Amino acid sequence: MNANETSGQARDRYIQTFGDVAARDYLPAIAGRIAALLYVSDGPISFGALERELGVSRGSISTNTRLLEELGTIERVEVEGARGHYFRAAPNAGARTAEYHLQRTETALDMIRAASAEMRTGGQDLSPEILGKMQAIEIFYEKWVKHLRAFRDEMAAGDPITPPSAGAGTRRS
Repeated sequence: MNANETSGQARDRYIQTFGDVAARDYLPAIAGRIAALLYVSDGPISFGALERELGVSRGSISTNTRLLEELGTIERVEVEGARGHYFRAAPNAGARTAEYHLQRTETALDMIRAASAEMRTGGQDLSPEILGKMQAIEIFYEKWVKHLRAFRDEMAAGDPITPPSAGAGTRRS
């Protein structure tokens, strides 16, 4: 086995590992593999190249690139002189992904607060134990939101995942 084979195998394991990590977080494994492939690529990758490189269907590439775009992890770009869809790791992907999770958690907190208020004012006789558990869940989400805000701000100040210069020569489509 030569150095190029070893390098290629390490790259493949890296990409597969991201798929495994995504699956552990209840995301499609292919989404993790797409993100990893874009992280280890020097420039944008075409839709067709993602399909060939990862050996998955067009439908799977389409579904998972849309998911990753929504999460803020990747973005669709135009490549001068090329046709079709190209993707790259999003500049400031860490901050964008943190913002996505922050928004979802803030929405969850709002929903929990509304449901808790309805329970408290709904005329039910709630025991101190039940009220304490309801309050503990609200406190959990409040702290989670606080930490996600701090993390988002930290990532926005200097995202080590994909610095803004990572997309030189392309523009978002």
